[in-house]
Amino acid sequence: MKKMTALLFVVAIIFAAPAVMAFPTIHTNEIVQENWTFWGDGHTYMYTSIVDFYYCQPDYFFGGVWLGTMDGLPNSLSWDHTLPSDLQVPPDEVLRARLWIDAAFVGTDGNEIQIQGLVNWDPLNNQFWDNSTYWLSSVEDQGFWNDGSINVNINAGEYYLRVDMAILMLDYQNNDGQAPPAVPEPATVALLGLGLFGIGVFQHRRLKRQS
Repeated sequence: MKKMTALLFVVAIIFAAPAVMAFPTIHTNEIVQENWTFWGDGHTYMYTSIVDFYYCQPDYFFGGVWLGTMDGLPNSLSWDHTLPSDLQVPPDEVLRARLWIDAAFVGTDGNEIQIQGLVNWDPLNNQFWDNSTYWLSSVEDQGFWNDGSINVNINAGEYYLRVDMAILMLDYQNNDGQAPPAVPEPATVALLGLGLFGIGVFQHRRLKRQS
């Protein structure tokens, strides 16, 4: 009986959390990593920007921030993902890019997301838990990639939802204008091999004479 009461108490706190956690200041903490493997697809990305959302202190696990039309909650959340300092499109080429947003208690009430002000979706529309992925590989507008960061904004259209974490993952080809290393042609390789063979024969005969 005591265990059941404790469980009901925890559930009540979870569902009452929006009212309890309506703190005025939202904080973000960004961690940039290279060669980071995303557990969602097992792919190792060249560059990753991980943004954690919190009110009081970084948690890196559940918690996050509450949004919504409910009194006392902000109805929008905005943040930036830092881009690689050497990324310039063109001449660089984006090979694989995705934005993954971890959210919870998401309904179907018209939440809107804007990515760099150029791409608009109504993405957060799964019941209860939502891990939304937005593929950005095909975005060709150079202004999208050349500002040094990507801005993301969520406008909540429902009573409340929670946003925990956002991860920008990126693979890109860095074309810095330098000529690629020369690849020896077959004839050149053959001449080099013949020359080395001749040197070897000469050394062998020389040692034979000395003996």
